[in-house]
Amino acid sequence: MHTAPILLAMIESPAKFSELFEQYRAQDGLIDGKFLDQLPLARQVWQRLAESETVAAILALPLAFREAIFFGLRRDGRADLLAACLENTADKALIKQLKRVLYEMKQEGHEIAERRKKAPLFRKNAETPPNEEIPCYVSVVDGRNERILVLNETVRAGVRTLQVYDREGRAIVHFFSEETSRKKVRAFINDLQQLRQVPLFEIPLAYAQYLLQKLNRRAERAGTAFPAGYVSAISRLKLPEVAERHPYRELVDGQAVMEKLTALQSSGELHREPEFAYWVCDREALLAFQTALQDLETGLLTLSEEQKMEQIEIRLRRTIDQFFTPDRREIYADRLRDAAYQLARRDAPGQAVTAAALALHLEAPDNPPGEVPFFRFMLLKLLPLNPSGAKPPEPENKSGLIL
Repeated sequence: MHTAPILLAMIESPAKFSELFEQYRAQDGLIDGKFLDQLPLARQVWQRLAESETVAAILALPLAFREAIFFGLRRDGRADLLAACLENTADKALIKQLKRVLYEMKQEGHEIAERRKKAPLFRKNAETPPNEEIPCYVSVVDGRNERILVLNETVRAGVRTLQVYDREGRAIVHFFSEETSRKKVRAFINDLQQLRQVPLFEIPLAYAQYLLQKLNRRAERAGTAFPAGYVSAISRLKLPEVAERHPYRELVDGQAVMEKLTALQSSGELHREPEFAYWVCDREALLAFQTALQDLETGLLTLSEEQKMEQIEIRLRRTIDQFFTPDRREIYADRLRDAAYQLARRDAPGQAVTAAALALHLEAPDNPPGEVPFFRFMLLKLLPLNPSGAKPPEPENKSGLIL
């Protein structure tokens, strides 16, 4: 901060700019290409110290100008503004610097207000009121075939996130539970939605509880145990067993879904929606299908074009049917219901009905998914051309989901 006094003088005295700028440069002050553009902004901040937005404006300044402002505040005894900056920054280096400045000012006789004590992050003995709404979020599915559940308890019960990552029918591959602040919860949700671009939507608490119970049962079947944190978090909610009631049912016409269940020939068009942009089969299914095609090409039998297409069709259906194991049927049916809810919320009722009908089709163990275009395209999208020579529909990656 050895150049801070000169830079502060430059901010306070525009008329002496040339002289002070030469001194600042001689002292190796920080000068970049935006220096002259940022100087007027720093002057505005310095002139408006009495306004409520001042703290945010100071913290938004570049490093050199911010240190000059801090130097001026210390010179003028403005411990209140320095303390406010300390309360509103998360920068560890800046926190350390401001604490040191405030300590030195206190030693010099300045009155420093005590820092506001933060409420405990999580009160373990608090009970969640039975009728209180709790924000919960669930993802449709991201490109890595994960389902993400975020559970956030309310202020009265403390704040806690419960994040469950469920992948490809293998129960839980990642579990994370953290006592945290509301600000961190919002940051986590923003990170999912904006950086990873995972489509999250809010769900009722009862349905979130149902999902957790369902994941627990799946883990028991797979012989995997949940960490103690999971059991602890669930016990704190003190909620009874709940029946499934997916929120999509409030938005999607049930009669239309039942009618669509017998007319899924055009369901492949659903892959044009961003929610399904990267719904694909795994590498094992792709390799199995490619091997089946190679065996057909190198076989001893001579087939007509019509017979060859018939054999390709049989192998395609078989590959899809084998891909959808009982666990995958359950998981993808859940995800299709999630997608139906998301589609209905963004005013795409026809697509929502199709997604809900596909979920019902997939849930019935006697229904072969290999006969449905939507499930077939999960494999065909991985190929440059499908067996008939026609290119499958290109998904529109509006959501930017991550593979």
